[in-house]
Amino acid sequence: MHDSLTLAALWRLRALSLLTLGPGLGLLLVDRIFGLPVALRWQAAGVGLLMAGLFLYLVTKERDAIRHETQNR
Repeated sequence: MHDSLTLAALWRLRALSLLTLGPGLGLLLVDRIFGLPVALRWQAAGVGLLMAGLFLYLVTKERDAIRHETQNR
């Protein structure tokens, strides 16, 4: 049941995932094409971890909302 809740939460947040995870993927692409200085790599990694953490938090909250929504039916 937890897997289906997670998949449902990810499906509901699919558009938001592009906004939260997209910039991190863009930084990886820029790093591969042009190269980034080491200091900027660490800053980009920190921002990427922050964005991933925020998205994980949103997914868990959405799972809880789906669980409460299905229990109230």
